[in-house]
Amino acid sequence: MIAHDTGHSIVPEKAFGFRDWKRMVGILQSASKPCVIHAPSMSNHLCDMEQVDPNVFIVFVVRCPSDIVASENRIGRKKADVIFRMTRRQYRNLVPVPKVASCMARQTYWFCVQRYLIDPSRWVEVQYESLREHPLWIPDEERQHFATHQTIVGKADEFYPKQGYGR
Repeated sequence: MIAHDTGHSIVPEKAFGFRDWKRMVGILQSASKPCVIHAPSMSNHLCDMEQVDPNVFIVFVVRCPSDIVASENRIGRKKADVIFRMTRRQYRNLVPVPKVASCMARQTYWFCVQRYLIDPSRWVEVQYESLREHPLWIPDEERQHFATHQTIVGKADEFYPKQGYGR
């Protein structure tokens, strides 16, 4: 939705292996035009983004943790468990993270640390539920059998270009 509304190209997190910071930085620095990066698994690096690209603008989408967990479960329990273990390890030295869903760790770090360290003119929070009015919103009942990173009903990964991320 953000890429569509801004006219920027979209870079899905799989373009940089979900967790490869150096690869993500390379994509950002080689981009010939502005891009939108979907990167919840890299959200612990938001404070570092300003050094990478002085024009970066962060949109932090706030969503109810139980809805995120339901979405993670939809992609398969094994994948959701891997996401949880990786995220917990990633955040445990940053903020006290009890055994909670990975999304809670991400949001805790955003709300308690990062949003205070980043220039307020460089970020905005968007409530996930506020996107329901967007013309590209897909109702919950149509998302029940989505594949990982699917963005269009019936067309898994079609929205993401196969190459040339950020170009």
